[in-house]
Amino acid sequence: MIDYENLAKICNEEFEPIKNKYGFEDFYPCGTKYTPKAFAKNETTGILFEYEMRENCISEFLYRLPEGDFEPTRKDGTRINSNEFYDILDLLSLRNSTESDSNNSTGFIDESLNKTINSYLEITLRHAEDILCGDFSVFAELKKIVIARAKKYGVQLRRT
Repeated sequence: MIDYENLAKICNEEFEPIKNKYGFEDFYPCGTKYTPKAFAKNETTGILFEYEMRENCISEFLYRLPEGDFEPTRKDGTRINSNEFYDILDLLSLRNSTESDSNNSTGFIDESLNKTINSYLEITLRHAEDILCGDFSVFAELKKIVIARAKKYGVQLRRT
């Protein structure tokens, strides 16, 4: 079973290149027993990993941090509002449709958590440098993807 302490430890190991290159702090554990999460930030950007136990998959979200201190999830699992975060797989889909088609299973933990997190590292390094450096101009396009998907499935968004 994956717990949030182990998730943060593995994120710190696998994301060392991003931590070093872009000035991210260490990932720290957050979330709940049933939805472990790990979060790290630099001056402008946050990275959140979230484990979905029922689906046995990991998701990575990129956050635009407001000025001042910010945590997307408190240690007790309650969420702090932020309208500025997107799934890395939406970014991958936007920037490289052939790669996203071939890596459609990214996030599902088939072999090991380390390997899954490392797959996200490769995607993040290849496609999210602008975001990691504080350029969030692509978020407008990502917002359109999220809104279109919500309409397709008849989902009411809490954030727009």
